[in-house]
Amino acid sequence: MLHIAVNTREKRVENILFGGREPIEELVDLYNRHTTGPKIATFATLEEARARTIAAIESRYFPESKTVEEMGPVQRARLLFEEMRGHSRKEILDACERLGIKRATASTQYQKWRSAQGTVVK
Repeated sequence: MLHIAVNTREKRVENILFGGREPIEELVDLYNRHTTGPKIATFATLEEARARTIAAIESRYFPESKTVEEMGPVQRARLLFEEMRGHSRKEILDACERLGIKRATASTQYQKWRSAQGTVVK
């Protein structure tokens, strides 16, 4: 059995502790379970196995943040809502339209966002 020590604040794997089997066999199994790429049969060294397994786990569970250009309209609208907190609904929806987000999408997402904040606008 493996134990994986993860630092969620820094978004990284700190250590992998091994159970009863050979460490390289356990790392191959762990890597193959977590990789999004092709599966492998073995690693050349234990160091390579550890490094590539940690990289596979981190990329799966801690993906890099998207840039604003890569975000979809809902994500961009929600980001704008946070940035414009305290402004009127009309100002926020107008800003969304200027960014190319359809008003209907912005309006729906704004209502969902406000409801999640615990404040419903009638």
